[in-house]
Amino acid sequence: MWTREEDEIILLSVAQIGPRWIEIANRLPGRTDHAARNRYHRLQRFSQPAGEGMLMLPSGFPPPVDANGVAIAVDYSQYS
Repeated sequence: MWTREEDEIILLSVAQIGPRWIEIANRLPGRTDHAARNRYHRLQRFSQPAGEGMLMLPSGFPPPVDANGVAIAVDYSQYS
């Protein structure tokens, strides 16, 4: 099972360095580059406008964006 912390690492990493899955997987002990990529794409499918239960990024971090450069948010309430 993926943790919220792992999801945050994936989203922040993609926002910072792009889809460099091997580098991102190195930040996630026990996860492969394929697992990180698949999780990111799954999070993208569940993204929607910001609302209650959404991932809030720490200040100073750029928001994760989709292919069109539009900021995304992840609704964690569906995983509870």
